[in-house]
This record gives sequence, C-alpha cells and structure tokens, in this order.
Amino acid sequence: MRWYNKIVGAGADPAALSDAIEYFLREYGEAVTEVKQLHGKRLIEAQAMIPGIAGYRLEQKGEVESIRDYLDIQIDALQGEKRRHYIEHYNRSLGERMVEKYSETDCDVIRLRELRNHIEAVRHKFAALARHHEFLHYQLGNISKLKAAAAGIPDAVMALDLVNTPL
Repeated sequence: MRWYNKIVGAGADPAALSDAIEYFLREYGEAVTEVKQLHGKRLIEAQAMIPGIAGYRLEQKGEVESIRDYLDIQIDALQGEKRRHYIEHYNRSLGERMVEKYSETDCDVIRLRELRNHIEAVRHKFAALARHHEFLHYQLGNISKLKAAAAGIPDAVMALDLVNTPL
C-alpha cells in the first residue's frame, strides 16, 4: 500500500498519481516478462513459482483498485464542492439540473476523472494478468494430470512448451 499512502498523503496530487501510474506500468511489464520466463522451466519449478507470482501481482492489483476507489471519493467530494459553489455564488438563480451539469463539467473534476481513467486502464492490465496466471495454473494442472497418466514422459523433459503443443 506504498503508493496508496503516498497518493492519499498528497491529496490526489496529479504528480503523485502520474508517478504511481508509471510505476505500475513498469511492474506490469516485469510481470509479463516473469510469465514468459516460466516457459521452458520444468513443470514442478513452474508450478512452485506460480502462487508467489500470482499473489504478488494480485496484491498490486488490489492497490491499484484502492487508488481508483480513493479517486472516486475525491471526485465525489470535488463535485459536491463545485455544486455548493454554483448554488452559493449564483444566488440560486441556476436550476438544480444546471448546477449538476456545471459541476460535472468543471475543469478540476474532468482532470481528476481523466486520472481515474488512467488508473482504471492500469487496473485492467493487472486484471488481465491475473486471468493469465489463472489459465496458466489451470494448464499446468492439466499437464501434471496428463504426465501422471502417461508414464512415458520423463520429468526432465516436461516443460511449459508442451502447453502450446497439440497432443
């Protein structure tokens, strides 16, 4: 929760959010490399590595989701502040619908929503990565069952490359 605490401490400062987005995108790139490195490993080694890798990346996804939720709260608070501003400064001459429209399209609100969308895009990348880990784990389990059923496949040759090889 390192980045979440930084962002909350900075009050959703765009610079802190930008740094967090860059960090998580770098981490995503490393995660993709980790998955590629699993190919070619022995089956037992790959199966042993998956839980740790998946757990760490799910933790990062959770932090990204926490940042997104925090931004949702900040957007709601800012929009409420803008509503009060328009109601108080325009002596109630604006209708309720106009106040709502003005507060939704305020520059600060839109900027915060854009940052939230960037965070959401990063979250989607980590969600896809989690699915990738899930499918990989499923495939490794099936290969293990196949290996147990077919005694002719020696342990030393069993590698993840068999996942892509038709049987």
